[in-house]
Amino acid sequence: SYDKETVAFFEATTGEVFYFLSASDDDKKDLLDSLRPAELVLSEEIKKIYLSSKKQVGGPFVSSYEPSGDDVNSIVKIVGEVPAAVIRLLSYAVSMQGADAIVAITKVEKRHLQKYLQMRANTVKHLEVLETYAGEKQGSLLHAIDRTKTSTGARKLRQWLLFPLLDLQSIENRQQQITFWIENFNPSTKSPGVKVIRDHLSNIGDIERRLGKICHPNANPRDILSLSQSLEEGLILAAKTKFYNYSESGIRAADQIVSLVSSAFMDEVPLHFNKEYFIKKGFQSGLDEWIDLTTNGEDKILQMEEAERAATGIASLKIRYNQVFGYYIEVTNTHKDKIPKNYIRKQTLTNAERYTTDALQELETKILSARAKRFELENAVFKDVKEKVLRSAAHLIDVAGQWAEMDVYTSLAYLATERKYVRPSLADNKKIKVTGLRHPVIEQMLKEVFVPNDIEMSSGEVFLLTGPNMAGKSTIMRQVATCQILAQMGAYVPATMAELPIIDRIFTRIGASDSLAEGLSTFMVEMVETAEIFNSITPKSLVIMDEIGRGTSTFDGMSLAQAILEEMLHKNSSYGLFATHYHELTRIAQTNVRLKNAHMSISDNGGDLKFLYKLKEGAANKSYGIHVAKLAGLPKSITERAKSILESLEKEGRSITQHKQMDLFSQDVEAVSPAWMNELKAVEVEGMTPIQALNYLVSLKDLANNDAL
Repeated sequence: SYDKETVAFFEATTGEVFYFLSASDDDKKDLLDSLRPAELVLSEEIKKIYLSSKKQVGGPFVSSYEPSGDDVNSIVKIVGEVPAAVIRLLSYAVSMQGADAIVAITKVEKRHLQKYLQMRANTVKHLEVLETYAGEKQGSLLHAIDRTKTSTGARKLRQWLLFPLLDLQSIENRQQQITFWIENFNPSTKSPGVKVIRDHLSNIGDIERRLGKICHPNANPRDILSLSQSLEEGLILAAKTKFYNYSESGIRAADQIVSLVSSAFMDEVPLHFNKEYFIKKGFQSGLDEWIDLTTNGEDKILQMEEAERAATGIASLKIRYNQVFGYYIEVTNTHKDKIPKNYIRKQTLTNAERYTTDALQELETKILSARAKRFELENAVFKDVKEKVLRSAAHLIDVAGQWAEMDVYTSLAYLATERKYVRPSLADNKKIKVTGLRHPVIEQMLKEVFVPNDIEMSSGEVFLLTGPNMAGKSTIMRQVATCQILAQMGAYVPATMAELPIIDRIFTRIGASDSLAEGLSTFMVEMVETAEIFNSITPKSLVIMDEIGRGTSTFDGMSLAQAILEEMLHKNSSYGLFATHYHELTRIAQTNVRLKNAHMSISDNGGDLKFLYKLKEGAANKSYGIHVAKLAGLPKSITERAKSILESLEKEGRSITQHKQMDLFSQDVEAVSPAWMNELKAVEVEGMTPIQALNYLVSLKDLANNDAL
C-alpha cells in the first residue's frame, strides 16, 4: 500500500511488515518493480490515479480499502503508532483472514532508502540481478550466488542483494561472519563446520511460512507438527552452535513448542479434522476415557465380526463402517441363503447385501458417541496448542531469523570457498582497485576458464571502452557493478584482490529495447533512462553507459554521445564506465586527463579474429565490425560487399572514423579556416539525413581544397 508520504509492504505468509517514508514517485515505482507484490491495497482516490496512469497490462492485483476507526484503534494496539499505509494493509489482512492474520508480526520496521545503495528498477533489470532479460532465474546474479538451504535464508539473501548497505560498520559485521565460517569451514574447536551446519539447515524448512499457515483459519494438525519438526531441527543446530548469540526467548519458546507438540501429537497426523485421531493417550485425562472407548470399541467390532462368522458359517462376512450408513454387515450374494432372520437389510449392492442387527446398532451408538466426543475434544486440544504457538510466534520468528542469517552467512562462505572469492576492503573516497576480477554469473556458465581482468579508477574518472562487439566490453562493465553490489551487501567478491569505495547509487544505460506498451521507441527509452541518470547522479555514484546514441542517425548519435560523455567528465565526480563504437570520442582524452581510454584486446592474424577478453590501456585501433559479422554467420556475399564499400569510403576520406572527421571535435578552432567556420555555423545538421550529411561532407572537402589553393 502507498500514499503520498509512505510505501508499505506486508508479507502475509511470514508476518514481515516494513515501510519507507518520503519515497518519491520514482522510488515507489522502483520498489514495486523490485519487490513485486501480489496485491496493491490503496485508497479509492489513489487507486483511480494508479489505474488511470497505468500503461501496461499485468502487474499486481489492485484493491481499494478504507479502515474504520475501530480498525485503526485495534491495529495501533497491536503494532503501535504506524503510518496510514501500514494500517490500511494490516486492516485489510484482518478483514480477509481474521485477527490471526497479523498475530505473527514481530515488529513493523521503518526503513530508510538513504541507508541502502540505491538501484533503479532498470538497473536491477540491466544487471540481471534477480532474473535474466528472458525472465529466467538461472543466469541471474541471485541464482549464481545462492547456496542457501532454507527458503527463509533464500528470501533474506534476495533482500540483501536488492538493498546493499551504505554503513561501513554494518558491511564489515557481515563480512566478519562470513570470514568466521570460512576460517572454520571444516569441523574445529569453534564450530562443527559448514557442511554439518548446512545439513541441519536443509532439514529446518520454512518456519516463517509455516507460522503464517498456522495463523490462517484453515490451519490443520499437520501444519503444527511440521513447524515443531522444523523447530526441533533448529534446536539441534543451536545446541551445536552455542557460541552464536541466539535469542534466549526464541530458543525457550521453540523448546516449549517442541515439547508440547511431541507430547500431544502422534507421529502421523491427518491433514483434515474428524477423519483420523491425532492426540496421544495420556496427554489429557478428560480425553483418555474416550480414547479407551474408541479403541476398545473397534476391538468389540472385530469380536462381533468373528462371532457372526462362527454363528452363520459365512467366513467372508465383514463388518465395516462409512460415514453415510455407519456400521454394517456385508455378505456376498453367494451366501444369501445363510442369512439369519434377525439380520435387517440396510443396502443392496450388485454382488452383495449389507445388513445390521439390534446388537450392532447398540454397539454403533456407543462407539459413534465416543468417536464424536473424541473428535470434539481433540479439536479443542488442537485449538489450545495453536493458540500457544501463536502467542510464541514473535519469539519463534526471532530465532528463525537467526537461523536464516546463519544460512546466508554459511552459504556465502561456501560460495567464497567454492569459487575462490576474496574479502573486499571498503572505505569512503577510495579508488576502485580490483585485480583478477571475474563475472560471477558468466564464469559459472562457461565451460572454459573465464579471463579475469584488473581495473583501477578514481572518483571523477571515466573509462572509455572501445573495440568490437563480442569482445567483452559490456561484460567487464557489469563485472564492476556486480562486484560493488556483492561487496556492499557484505559478501566476498570474485577477484584476487579488491579495494572499493562506498557507492551510494548505481545507474545503468544498457541494451536496446522498445517499451511499446508505453509508446516509447528504443531511442526514446535510451534517452529517458539517460535523463533519469543525470537528474539523480551524485559524486558517489557508479554510472555505466553502453553504446549510447545507437538509436538515431550517426551524427546525432555521435553528438549526443560526446555531450553525455563531456557531462560525465566536467559536471560530476562519479565513477564512470562508457562503452562506445564512436572512436572519435577517444580523442577527448588528449585534453581531459579524467578520461581513460581502454579497449578489449583481440588477436588479428590475417583477418582471423580471436577475442582475448583482456582489458588494455588505450583506444582500439579498429572496430572490426565486418569481421564480427563473419563470425556471426552473415553470408559471404554481404561481408565481401561491405568490405568493398568500407575500402571505398576510406579511400575517398568519407569514413566517420578518419582523422579529418575527428578534427570536427577538436578544441583548437583557430586551426580551422574562416570559410570552414562560416559553413559550419550556417549548416543545420539536425535536419540532415545520413546521405545529405555525406554529400555535405564532400562539398566541405571541396571548399577546403579551394581555400588551400
